Amino acid sequence: MSVICTLYEGNYHLGLGALVNSLHARGFRGHFYAGYRGDIPPWAVSDVRKNGVGWLFDVGEDLTLHFVPLATPVHFNNYKPHFLLDLMQTYCPDEDRFFYFDPDIVVKASWDFFEQWVSHGVAMCEDVNHYLPRNHPVRLAWKRYAAQQGLLIRQEHDKFYNGGFLGVRRKHKDFLAAWKHVFDCRAEDGADLKKFELSKFEFPYLYLDQDLMNLALMLTPHQVTAVGPEGMDFTPGGYVMSHSAGDEKSWRKQFFWEALKGRAPSRTDKEFIRYTQAPIKIYSFPQLTARRVGVAVGSAIGRFYRRGIT
Repeated sequence: MSVICTLYEGNYHLGLGALVNSLHARGFRGHFYAGYRGDIPPWAVSDVRKNGVGWLFDVGEDLTLHFVPLATPVHFNNYKPHFLLDLMQTYCPDEDRFFYFDPDIVVKASWDFFEQWVSHGVAMCEDVNHYLPRNHPVRLAWKRYAAQQGLLIRQEHDKFYNGGFLGVRRKHKDFLAAWKHVFDCRAEDGADLKKFELSKFEFPYLYLDQDLMNLALMLTPHQVTAVGPEGMDFTPGGYVMSHSAGDEKSWRKQFFWEALKGRAPSRTDKEFIRYTQAPIKIYSFPQLTARRVGVAVGSAIGRFYRRGIT
């Protein structure tokens, strides 16, 4: 059986609810582990039951959501390999397949697609800026940094992958360990893992998070099996996931005012709204109505502007 996980805090619980709903709609049944800081989501607090140091929430039809409180001060974008390794070693020692999704993603493909996908190797999705060839000066700087750390490059890549999703099997554990190790190396360099920020554009040109994930892929021999940037709706034609990347998350947007600024609701915004009610109800009826009206009006304004009418 496969295990899914994410990391969230604050109002990202809204994205978590939509992610779980989308997975349920696409056929996932099993255990979902949510590492969190802060409080249990308001949509779950009345129905959770204690489970050791954490909580269990029955989503329905054999889908159980495990809330795992985390005390780490590390920014969650810099904690992904740590959490996945903990799941493999402590929480799910008998499971073979593990998937991580950021809590601002909704799933569009059937769950069987993901199961088949990870059977071919480490499952990844190319980022918005997805071409970083092996002889790019930034990637050459990564290789130099790896050599300085005594790390051996095992394979070359020309594509740059987004850290918001990955699928691995237990035999890929050394990739996760390598990813965690390069975080430790950067911490020794003075990088502050408690923050998510872009570092200065200076050697070794590693911005933590997914840069280090891409470097870790070079340190292990496992085959990468990837979809293009359309896999997260970064470009048209996607059918796998939709990712609300960036600072303006779908649950935070004021769609009407955004549209007046020339930013109509995106495909990702519409997918998010689609998965807000079942089986987890993350919005009340008035809240949902307001969001749906906002999307409809924002879309109409967007069409108006695209036609060049002023």
